[in-house]
Amino acid sequence: MPFRLSLVILLTSAVAGAGAPTVGDSKTAVIPTTAPDTGYKLVAFADFEDGTLGAFNNPWGTGIDVVADPANAGHGKVARIHYVTNGVTQFDDNRALFPRGLSIGLGNELVFQGDVYLPSSARMDASGPAYVLRKLFRFGWDGKSFPHPLETELVAFGPQFQVYNIYGSPSNTSADYIDPNVATLTTGAWHQIKLQLKINSSFAASDGVVRVWVDGVLIFERTAQRWSDPRWTDRAASYVWNSWGVGYQANGTRPIDEYRYWDNLRFSTKR
Repeated sequence: MPFRLSLVILLTSAVAGAGAPTVGDSKTAVIPTTAPDTGYKLVAFADFEDGTLGAFNNPWGTGIDVVADPANAGHGKVARIHYVTNGVTQFDDNRALFPRGLSIGLGNELVFQGDVYLPSSARMDASGPAYVLRKLFRFGWDGKSFPHPLETELVAFGPQFQVYNIYGSPSNTSADYIDPNVATLTTGAWHQIKLQLKINSSFAASDGVVRVWVDGVLIFERTAQRWSDPRWTDRAASYVWNSWGVGYQANGTRPIDEYRYWDNLRFSTKR
């Protein structure tokens, strides 16, 4: 079994879609999705064709550059993130692309979409000492603007996806493993990741929504999500999601030296 964090499971909900579609190149073949983009305003986009990170920032300053599509699959130029660990004194490496100046609060909505690629050389062990945990995105708060943790994450333990939703503390975490028969992360092919996020309308309301698609297949859905505690006495206006890391982490107990590639990153919001 893959390494699992010590978490309290609040609720699980994995949605099996129809058979997985053929993985295509998003610049030459549209992968069907069902996320409701109508009414959303595009606030950050990058296809990296100009050789820059565009509307995105690399806070680490190193480890991310723009290169040609490693699969030669029609993506042109793409962002490349380099992860390196020694597996002895350093077990994880963090690198991510962040849209500049993006924040949302109670009742707001966001759609994220991006294409991700892992080279065929990446180790994809599902368990054992050679497995690698990869965060594909970590969205939430920056650890400073609000006193309580707020997060949603898509990670992969080797090929198996997992969705985390966190509020307040690590004990208030739902961790949902996705059935590998629904979708898996594979190497040597581009995958389209899409997220719809609707923040609950008040601290007490359980009306938040989180949906995740991979290659057009809805793999996770929750429509009564709450990223808050009704007992919080903080000002509602101070509640903010303002950290949107695409890529973020590679973690394992063996040395890691690998690249992860991203293309066609877009964030859209509705307020």
